[in-house]
Amino acid sequence: MFTHDPLSLADECWKCGLSKSQCLRLFRCKNCKVAKYCGKACQVSDWKEKHNLVCEQLRARRSAKKRLKKSQKDAEKENENENEKSTTQEEQEVYRPPFSVEDVMKQVFQGEPWSDNFISGKPFTVVFSSEPGVPHTIVQDEGGDTTDLHKEVERQQGADEEVAKEVAKEVASAKGHDVKVDKPATAQEVHEEEKDADKENENENEKSTEPTLGVRKEMKLCGHFCCPSSLKDCCSCSDLRPVEDGYDNYVDGEGLCKTAARDAYYCGVCNTKKDSKKSKGQRKKKDKKSKKINTVETLRKQKAEKNKAAKKKVERGIAVRTR
Repeated sequence: MFTHDPLSLADECWKCGLSKSQCLRLFRCKNCKVAKYCGKACQVSDWKEKHNLVCEQLRARRSAKKRLKKSQKDAEKENENENEKSTTQEEQEVYRPPFSVEDVMKQVFQGEPWSDNFISGKPFTVVFSSEPGVPHTIVQDEGGDTTDLHKEVERQQGADEEVAKEVAKEVASAKGHDVKVDKPATAQEVHEEEKDADKENENENEKSTEPTLGVRKEMKLCGHFCCPSSLKDCCSCSDLRPVEDGYDNYVDGEGLCKTAARDAYYCGVCNTKKDSKKSKGQRKKKDKKSKKINTVETLRKQKAEKNKAAKKKVERGIAVRTR
């Protein structure tokens, strides 16, 4: 008698022991999804003997394994997130060793150091960053008061500019010249200047995108007295229109290069046409065809008019007789 070990992972029938290569297909139990059978007969007989007692246990074991795997994956994800957070915090925390104001000013401005009059002679500590991208932000004294270093820099720079302007005025007045010193521009003036610059750039772009009024060599004039006498005039207006004969590139009134007739053009004023020597034979054939069509149409009209007149005469004669 074949006895199957439920802990084994071999692909074989739990009742008769046939492997997957010996039978066509192995079917799993729908409840526990662990037991495998080669057919319905083996499944029914094994269920009556022992599988009905083991099925629920196997199902519980399988679900417990799944839960363990999920919990392990969740724990791994949490650890990864914590490691990422710790690394980002370490990157954000920048080492800031203490420096004196004179050292900071030398490194920032690369010139003479500032006087410490804005700290009013109290002991101080400058928080300075060793990295070039991080700003030098705080000047702190014993009392806990903080001052933004950037504001002090801007104030000192503005004072230096004003002093330079005053010196320039004094020098110019000593020499007898009037010097106009420009005031610092306000936010509105800066905004207006930016608008004007944007408008100028737009105008330049429009000019660059405008089509160039060039003339192709293939363009010809019809020679009529009311039409333009030069090709330059044809570019400024759209008097010449292309015909369907012989397609080639030409420049229309808007200065755009298009594909149209090469040798023949209609005049927009008098509807006259200028044809090349090659297309004269074609023009004669077209004229003959148009004449034939016109003659046929006129004959048909004449016949129709005669028939109408005859009918009217007949109707009049019948009316006279009835009277």
